[in-house]
Amino acid sequence: MYRRLVARLGQSIVVAFIVATIAFFVVRDAPGDPFSYEARSLSPGVREQLRKQFGYDQPVLIQYLRYLSNVARGNFGWSFTKGTFVSAALAEAIPRTLLLASVALALSFAIGVALGVMQAARGGWFDRVSSGILLFFYSLPDFWGALMILTVFTSWWQLFPAGNIVDPTLHEYMPPWGAFVDRVKHLVLPVASLTILSLAGVARYQRAAMLEVLPSEFIRAARAKGVSERALVWRHALRNAATPMVTILGLMLPAFLGGTVFIEKVFSWPGLGSLATGAVEGRDYDLVTATIVVGAVIVLIGNLLADLLHAAIDPRVRE
Repeated sequence: MYRRLVARLGQSIVVAFIVATIAFFVVRDAPGDPFSYEARSLSPGVREQLRKQFGYDQPVLIQYLRYLSNVARGNFGWSFTKGTFVSAALAEAIPRTLLLASVALALSFAIGVALGVMQAARGGWFDRVSSGILLFFYSLPDFWGALMILTVFTSWWQLFPAGNIVDPTLHEYMPPWGAFVDRVKHLVLPVASLTILSLAGVARYQRAAMLEVLPSEFIRAARAKGVSERALVWRHALRNAATPMVTILGLMLPAFLGGTVFIEKVFSWPGLGSLATGAVEGRDYDLVTATIVVGAVIVLIGNLLADLLHAAIDPRVRE
């Protein structure tokens, strides 16, 4: 198990390096430069002076070697769209995205696994009706589904705030409990959007896994010994059907990060997705590259944790 962990860590480092290299060259191959965004307010002479000052007049290979040298020292560059160091912009945005994604991931798996188990155990009309509803939500595009949720709960019913992470005018004047409630209210709709649009897939996979386990001989033997159906389903069958779901957890992390880009854009959530879209619009080379690399690292860490959880559930993997 230790050798497996070390090997996976080595693979993750290599993958992160490859992603960083590809992102660097692809971003710089795009038309324009970080100063094109402000071309209307910059004279050609000032723009050329800035390009020379920040090294964008150098060959791409020289820029790449300089970038690797800076990253090795913990310097990810300067963000022209944010007016601060890239590391400072990332330190502010990453916790917000992780909060949104982790809460939504936990809820989607908790609700999706419970629904999948009940579908497989009950069958009949409950399975058919719930499968149809879940298929409807599964087929919705992320962006459109988020817009519909935003329209219903902020425009039609006006139950929740339309966007942002807190109330920009009143939050700092609220007492601690009021500030907490304000933050939760702003979190509800983006979390609900991510959860609703992803739990359908979790439920479908869990249902399929349960349908494979329930006819097994050990389930029939436990039933013959008088084990209750509730214990049979939730203790014995679910434990054996949980192993494939750990793999699904690792596979869903990239989709979750991709989904947060749309969700953060719709709900004006100031996280990594909003940071990345703003950086792309502003041709902010260093910030775009950093957000891509950070996203890849988060996915790699998630996959590594999924492997460890898989080994904890299945003793055969530890051998």
